[in-house]
Amino acid sequence: METRLYKSKTTGWTARAEIELGQGRVLSIVTCKRNGGAIVSHASVAKRDGAFLQHVIFQDYSARVAVGGKRATENAVFDLHKSIDLDSVIKAASAHYEGGR
Repeated sequence: METRLYKSKTTGWTARAEIELGQGRVLSIVTCKRNGGAIVSHASVAKRDGAFLQHVIFQDYSARVAVGGKRATENAVFDLHKSIDLDSVIKAASAHYEGGR
């Protein structure tokens, strides 16, 4: 897993990581400032379709995994992103698909 840290015109400092889960599924974790002003880390699973990722709303896994402060500096975004317990997020995402979901 490699984390990309970049500055977006719309969300400011953003950290993004992608983890292959198997069966063509990719877990994406994105940390950035949201509309409410807080720094938020969000995890979602999508199916890889060629060069694209396809996420089906209300069917694929999606969850807020961490919330931080209000100042979206480069260090604050990166620190919140690296504080996420990846093992528990991967377990939750994998459990979402068990049982034929």
